[in-house]
Order: sequence, then C-alpha cells, then structure tokens
Amino acid sequence: CASRWPPGDRSSALCAPSPTADGLMSVSEKTLPPLPCREECARKLRQRRGDFSTCTTLHVGVMTYNVAETEPQPGVCRRLLQADVPYDIIAVTLQEVDMSPWALALVTGTEAGIAWADFISEEVNALGSFVKIVDQQLVGTMLLLYVRQPLYSEVRDLATQYFRSGTFWVATTKGGIVARFTLHGRRFVFCGMHLSPHPENVEVRHQEYEQSLATLQELVELGQRGDELDLYLPPGHWLWGLVDR
Repeated sequence: CASRWPPGDRSSALCAPSPTADGLMSVSEKTLPPLPCREECARKLRQRRGDFSTCTTLHVGVMTYNVAETEPQPGVCRRLLQADVPYDIIAVTLQEVDMSPWALALVTGTEAGIAWADFISEEVNALGSFVKIVDQQLVGTMLLLYVRQPLYSEVRDLATQYFRSGTFWVATTKGGIVARFTLHGRRFVFCGMHLSPHPENVEVRHQEYEQSLATLQELVELGQRGDELDLYLPPGHWLWGLVDR
C-alpha cells in the first residue's frame, strides 16, 4: 500500500517513534501518511496478521464500586475481581470516595482519595506484579488503571480527561474520567462515571451519558497516531464502560 501514497509521503512508512514528554513513544503527526492510506494499511495488515505476528489473549479485569464515603475494606478487590486466569490489565472505578465540601473545593488529591488509591494498589499487587498507569480523581469519582509489569514498556499514547455533569454541567459532584492508551497496537479506552441516580432521573442520566460519549470521542481522536493498526472502528466497538448509575 506504500505505492499508493502521494510523493513525499512514502518515507512516513519508515519513520521511527519519538519519545514524548512523559517518556512514552509516539509517532509524530507530521510524519504520518494520509488517513485513507493508513486505513488501507490497517486492512491489509489485519488480513496478513498471522504472517508476521503472534496473537495472544489479554485478560482484562474491570471493577466498579460505590464506596459511599467509607474507609478501605481489606479484600474488596479480591472479592470483586475473581477470575480463573491472571489479569493483564485491571481497571477500577470508585464513586463517592469523598463528597465533603473540602473535596468539592480541592477536586483531586484528597486524603480519602489518596488512601483509597494506595489501598487499591496494594490489593491489585496481591494478585500479581502490576504498574499503575492512571490515578485520577474527580471529587468522589476515581479511575485507576494497572497493567502487568512485563507489559508496561509497551504502553503508548496514554492520555486522560474528565467531564462534569453536576449542577448546570459545572459542579463536580457528578461526572466521569476517561483514559486511553495503546498496547501492542491495540487501543484501550476506559471510562469511569458517577451519574445521577434513581428512576426519576433517567432522562438526566441519559443526557449525562451522551455527554460522556462526546468527551470520549474527543479524547480518542486526539490519540490517532497511526500506530494503531486495527482500531478504525465506531465508538461502540471499543468502549469499556465502568458506570455507576
């Protein structure tokens, strides 16, 4: 498919990834061929994947837990993340970690949030050797992502973003956190949310969910580096949702 690229773009196929500010590797947008050519490359590489790569299964564990402002409880991860096989990626979202006025003002890095993050990390590492790649708090909502130690060096294009859906879409009492990264050329997107509860708020909850998808799409588009060969898919195909409604 390189022969179909316009003159001057063919060298893009041989460009090497360059380090980003956070030490991860990415491909400069200026060196990429046009998007249609990248899509064609992705299609052809999918067809011949077995010729040049070995496919293995990654096991992903997801956990969502409304802690209701309680203190960490030993064993919670082992109870909620039971599996017959070891996990390679673990995503944890918590709601109502800290709903105090101090948390509303500080938004992130509260004492309760730090305590829960440290506790979850201890629980996760009791299941194996993991590296935490995301630790984000939005008042009472937290999103924590872990990858198994041998996979950490392959993580690319890590990015996070949050959205508010509280009063007037400004307050941080409700909302969500989105994180995306690439691992072995495959994109992973996780979204931890805390939306309006109760049956009478179903319409509001739907609006909040639609807003979250808009935020999610924006974050994913920011990450189109050209090194993700099989993920030119609509949102429903790659969304891993961790939602407390």
